[in-house]
Amino acid sequence: MASGHAENVKLLLAAGADPGAEDTTGNAPLHFAVKLDDPVKIVEILLAAGAKAYHRNAQQETPVDIAEERGQAETVALLRESLRNLRRNSSKKWNCPQCGSPVKRPPKHKIDWYLSLDMWDHLQFTCGECGAVTSATVLDGEI
Repeated sequence: MASGHAENVKLLLAAGADPGAEDTTGNAPLHFAVKLDDPVKIVEILLAAGAKAYHRNAQQETPVDIAEERGQAETVALLRESLRNLRRNSSKKWNCPQCGSPVKRPPKHKIDWYLSLDMWDHLQFTCGECGAVTSATVLDGEI
């Protein structure tokens, strides 16, 4: 992938390469892809293969963060849309990280509304059992 050739990425994935694999600093293929001069095609391929746009490296950077720093508007839009789709379609059951009690996930129409306002990263929910306050990104397993 270092060469940036989309066909090479397709071959690696077809041979069983893991699109979510990490190096020793937590960087996944998407982290490397967004550092290329023209990453859109490779980012599309990796996302289609199951790479997660919310993956954080050891510096807590996501591919979106890196693409934003590099001024890659098209790549940022692609990654944000992937995040919205993951969040919108998630069926993950939420449980309080403190006590393990279920935390109610908002209904789909509210999730769509939060996502349309780009608020998901800032949402926090309170456990009805222990009162712990946890972010939606933690409850969804993104952090």
